[in-house]
Amino acid sequence: MENFFVALVNKYFNENNNLKENIISKKNSYLKYLDCVDKWNEKINVTGFNKRKFLFNGIIEPLLILKKFPEFNGNITDIGTGSGIPSVSFAIFFHNI
Repeated sequence: MENFFVALVNKYFNENNNLKENIISKKNSYLKYLDCVDKWNEKINVTGFNKRKFLFNGIIEPLLILKKFPEFNGNITDIGTGSGIPSVSFAIFFHNI
């Protein structure tokens, strides 16, 4: 899964090396989140996504907004997303929110 994560980040963030490297540097945290959701999916079907689909839809896709707002450092409100999409991806990326 680690190689797939890096491949997705390289594909979708290739034009912004700083953003790409920042996301890759947090790879272990994103993969822990992926494992946690996968574990609970087996018990209560949190998302219905398999690991690969969740890696894109639940982790990479929410981060795509950072391409439009690279200097974002504001507040984010999560109102009951269940699996944490998109707030967990942002919380990992922005360690201070």
